[in-house]
Amino acid sequence: MKFSRNLILLLGCLLTTATLSAQTIDSESNVPSYKRVYVFNAGIGFGMPDMCGGGISSWDVPKDEDRAGFTSSLQLMTFSPRSAFGYGAYYYHYRGKKQKYENMDEASSFHYVAPQVSFLKRQTAFERGVGYINAGVGYVRHQAKGTLMPQAEPSQTDYRTRVSGIGCNIGLAYEYIFDSNIALRLSVDGIYARLKGLHQGNSYVDRSPVRPKENIHLFVPSLELGLSYYLFHR
Repeated sequence: MKFSRNLILLLGCLLTTATLSAQTIDSESNVPSYKRVYVFNAGIGFGMPDMCGGGISSWDVPKDEDRAGFTSSLQLMTFSPRSAFGYGAYYYHYRGKKQKYENMDEASSFHYVAPQVSFLKRQTAFERGVGYINAGVGYVRHQAKGTLMPQAEPSQTDYRTRVSGIGCNIGLAYEYIFDSNIALRLSVDGIYARLKGLHQGNSYVDRSPVRPKENIHLFVPSLELGLSYYLFHR
């Protein structure tokens, strides 16, 4: 996954340095041809929670910078033709593969939902290109489940933990519009959250072969490919 990490960094640089320009207008009347545009997009990709921050695990286990998990996202934004700023809502889901350690295994995931503000420029690099910068603050729900296998005990212990908190996100995206309504989207996003009290009040912690984390500094950069649908209110 070192290639994937370098690819995210390269795409981030390209998106931030791209040349951005003017609004789309009706060529005959020289005024916007619509009153408001609504943009719905859906994407899938991968995220790397162990690359930065405290990792995705709820236990004190070694991090793996090459580890990646499946991500999916939905976003709905609205813009005025006379403004480069818009607003909307964003949903993101990370689902990691089950990881096996010496005395335990674990599968971790989280959901994130937040209101968004966005800055866009049309005709980014190409006439049909659109560049976005998105940001928001919202709600994070982290969960982990797995099996503890203490060496001194023959039995195994299944566990599950859930914790919620406040997170934030920032992202860069580029869309190429194939016709008036459909666009191909490439996005680079990062989500951060500090979550507390992961295993609080659970008796299985005393029998655990590894030390539990009290807090997680979760930072997940991700790369996604998706489609956008434009609805123009005229």
